[in-house]
Amino acid sequence: MYKLSLFKNSITLLVTLLITISSASCSPNKIYEEAHFIHYNTSFYAEKGSEYTLVITYLLKKNSNDYLDPTVVESINFKNSKNVQIKNFSFFNSESTGKYDVKNIEMVLSFNNLGIERLSEIEINFKNRSSKNYTIGNWYFNVENKDSIDKSPIEMGEDYAIISSFFDGYLVNLVNKSSEKVLLNEVHINLDDVLMESTKLEFDLSGKLKSKIEANIDNPSYKFYVIRPKVSYTYEGKKHSYYPHASLYGVINLTENDFDKEYLKTTQHETQ
Repeated sequence: MYKLSLFKNSITLLVTLLITISSASCSPNKIYEEAHFIHYNTSFYAEKGSEYTLVITYLLKKNSNDYLDPTVVESINFKNSKNVQIKNFSFFNSESTGKYDVKNIEMVLSFNNLGIERLSEIEINFKNRSSKNYTIGNWYFNVENKDSIDKSPIEMGEDYAIISSFFDGYLVNLVNKSSEKVLLNEVHINLDDVLMESTKLEFDLSGKLKSKIEANIDNPSYKFYVIRPKVSYTYEGKKHSYYPHASLYGVINLTENDFDKEYLKTTQHETQ
């Protein structure tokens, strides 16, 4: 079984879900191959002016040479994005499977403009002024104004679900740290081809909330999900927003067949 890495919090959270290994020495018999990126179904809310670190993963046939040599990559962008900038990036290798070399790009995202964007590709620019586009699934970004409150009265619970083996709903785990009542209005999630069920959410007498918002999935082709919701709440008579860490679904107990399916998605796109 394998695991994938997708994100690290830009300030304190360091999540490495794969065992980094030394890359094999290049052989004259190796062939160059295009990167086959994992396709993610993503819903991501953020405040303007904030930053967040995510990791995306791509596959190569084992022992192939990688076109994405870090020494020749100049910049990486979400294609056609005006609101989300990839401020910094770095490459690292992960545990290989029987058929694939698994590689990753850690990206520091900067949210500079307000608005909603639906993105599906990244553009990688090289130092020789050429560029390549790669499909990465469906990414919904919603950048909103910074909340007026200095410190949110709600926080993530101690065992907040950063990673889960599969997605059939969003796991809510929050704590009310204040002595005042907090009314949860809505957990905003906007995934492609997924309908989130309406669920009543409220803190118990100890100030804790653990629940699951069930998901009705119209497109079962996605295995990998990234969800960073906006939690709307009312505190002291005023409405506010809270943005917990992103949760990553689908990265535990991966099989070779799971990688085959992701590899094939990119192959099919390239031949269209």
